[in-house]
Amino acid sequence: MLVTVEEVKTFLGIKNNTQNAVIEMLIGAMTSYIENHCQRKFEADDYIEKQDGTGNCELLLNQYPINSITRLERNQSLNNTESFVTVDAEEYFSAEKSGILTKITSFLRGKQNYKITYNAGYAEADVPEDLKYCCQVLISEAMGHRKNTGLKSESLGDHSVSFGASVQSNPVIKNILSGYRKIPIC
Repeated sequence: MLVTVEEVKTFLGIKNNTQNAVIEMLIGAMTSYIENHCQRKFEADDYIEKQDGTGNCELLLNQYPINSITRLERNQSLNNTESFVTVDAEEYFSAEKSGILTKITSFLRGKQNYKITYNAGYAEADVPEDLKYCCQVLISEAMGHRKNTGLKSESLGDHSVSFGASVQSNPVIKNILSGYRKIPIC
């Protein structure tokens, strides 16, 4: 999760525990929303992924920042069977923050012919503050919207009611999250 219940309660100025269950649910929902928007996971975890060899020297891993690469393997089989061999660690390196794995020589062209075993993501204490802020703002807006029907504005005679912009249209959040969004290598 991108934030803790205590961090959200501090952000919202909540001093009691009566809304903890709702906050926990919203932390999960907004973390998922942000991860889906950015097309990647943020919590540190182990991954095994297969990628196509592109004929150039770089592959963009699905998850980052990269904490460690345990193994890079290449399928040396020419038919549809798997026969992976380990690539010497001296032949590649990673740009941790961007998730780019660079090989000294090119990644040989092929379909799903490279398998990478690695750990990526942020430990709870290392989640960037701006990412935490986005999650907290989205939770705050969602908590505010819990009690209304999603109505933006309505007028009846001299009376009118309106609610703020939807969660998805917050330009500050969109701007911050654009820096975390996965961008494919051409």
